[in-house]
Amino acid sequence: TDSTIGSSNSAYSANFCGTSMASPIVSGSVALFVEQYRNDFGIDPSPALVKARFTPVAMDLVGNDDADDNALGHRPDRKQGWGRLDLDAVINPAVSIEFIDQTEIFDDTGDFWQTDWIVDDPEQPIRLMLAWTDAPGPGAGGTTPAWVNNLDLIVRIGDDIYYGNNISQADGFSEANGTPDEINNLEGVMLSPEQQQQGMLSIEVLASNLAGDGLDPWTPAPGSTLQDFALVCYNCSTKIEVFKDGFETPEK
Repeated sequence: TDSTIGSSNSAYSANFCGTSMASPIVSGSVALFVEQYRNDFGIDPSPALVKARFTPVAMDLVGNDDADDNALGHRPDRKQGWGRLDLDAVINPAVSIEFIDQTEIFDDTGDFWQTDWIVDDPEQPIRLMLAWTDAPGPGAGGTTPAWVNNLDLIVRIGDDIYYGNNISQADGFSEANGTPDEINNLEGVMLSPEQQQQGMLSIEVLASNLAGDGLDPWTPAPGSTLQDFALVCYNCSTKIEVFKDGFETPEK
């Protein structure tokens, strides 16, 4: 990324990699989004919503070189995460956005939340991201899993089922009929215009395993397994227009 160090006139300096370069740019970008969100809704977004808003529209760095001069594949991976931050896409989205922010609470394994959203612009991709603040892990290191609760993002379009983080290295879009992600608390589904079919998405968040309290983790009630989440969909809408012939199509 462009570094802000080594400059006396507030301009950018040389390119450097690493979290020391990325952290101040990400922090400043998040501050601008939080200010916009406060102005629009009068409250602060949750940390989970911040992640769910920024990550799906980050720039895929496929074809660029990593720090060892090896070509990157499609996101997500351990080198680029979900890609390069794109603040303009977050602050000034080119498509409609639907989201929820920690308004739904699961209290038992097997609970689920479901909604039907429609495609706002069938010529644009759909980008969904599920994020949640997990309960504190054991901190044991080694081979002990660091995660506690597991949620799954599931999107159904016609006969196809898309699970979070099943991304094809061929084109960077989600692959149908894959397997659920059991370890990450950030799950994305990316759909090309060709994958959208009828233009209606059935979206589900499933509590696959709740083993700890993700809401009040420091003073949990005995046996408490509460978990909320944030979900964002770029290019989704709930607006429907009913025509004389009775068919329902996205309102433009």
